[in-house]
This record gives sequence, C-alpha cells and structure tokens, in this order.
Amino acid sequence: MRMGIARWRRLSLGERRLVLGCLITAILGAFLALIVVLRLDPDAVFQRPLSLYEQWILVAGAFGGGAGVILARDRLGRAGIIKPLAGLVIMTFVAAIIGGTLALPLYGTMFGPFTLAVIFTASPMIAALWFANGFAVHLMVRSWHSERDSIFGAAPPKPILQSASDQITRLMRFGINP
Repeated sequence: MRMGIARWRRLSLGERRLVLGCLITAILGAFLALIVVLRLDPDAVFQRPLSLYEQWILVAGAFGGGAGVILARDRLGRAGIIKPLAGLVIMTFVAAIIGGTLALPLYGTMFGPFTLAVIFTASPMIAALWFANGFAVHLMVRSWHSERDSIFGAAPPKPILQSASDQITRLMRFGINP
C-alpha cells in the first residue's frame, strides 16, 4: 500500500488527473456493462449473484471505458469545440468496441456500439451522465496537455491584449496608423 502511495505522489498533477479520468470512466463503463447485464437477464444481481461471465462483462466494460480515455486523450483537453467533440465520440465508440470485443469476441465488436446506442436512446439520463463524464474528463486532461506542452517547448498563447498590441506595432512599422 505504501509503495502505491509513493508512486502516486511522484506523478505530476496532470498525470494524476489523467489517471483519475481513466478510473472514473472505467467505473462508469462497468456501470454501463451492468445495465447491459440487467437488460439481458433482469434476475441477475437481485435474484441471484452474478455469474463468472457476467462479472467478466463488467470487467470488460471497465477496461473499455479506461481504454477509451487513453486512446482519445490527444483530442480531449484541447482548445476549441471540434477536437474535444471528436475526442468524446472517439472515447465513446472505442469504449464500446473494446468492451464489446472483450465481452463477446467477434460479435461483441459489432454489438458493443449497437448496445450502447440502444442504452443511450432508451435512457437519456444515462447518456447525459456519460457525456457529462466526458466533459469532466476533457477538463481534467487539460492540465496534462499544458504540462506536456510546457515540457516539449510549445509556447503558451499570448494574452489577447498583448497580441493586439503586437498587431498594432506591426501595422505602425508599415506606416499604417490605426
């Protein structure tokens, strides 16, 4: 236990947030997999314990959710609207494809995204929860991107007033007085 805490403390703030976003999405992925299990067999959980295969479906859903964040992390946390939305779509479909493939190889690759779409249309609250989680992960991954950009030399954007004064200075060099 002590070794895990020491490793956690060695991570930077952005890395901690990325890991936390993966874990939260993995938990939500397991919850969505539990909904799938309950739709297929309503007696599961309430009438009898989960079978080994149903437990595997929960693990597959959790793994798919975490892997979706990892594979979409380059688009999540970026400025603008298009890249984060594309990252959210990628995260959603990758989570469904990986979770479905692990739960039911070959057929699950097709039925994973289909089942997720059915769950989202049948229960808009669950869809809203998933997309709110995606937005939260997007905000958490921003600090990871800013850390990586500072390490690898990308210049932070200039403040708006500074860039405006630079534009005016350039115009004045050419004899244009705004």
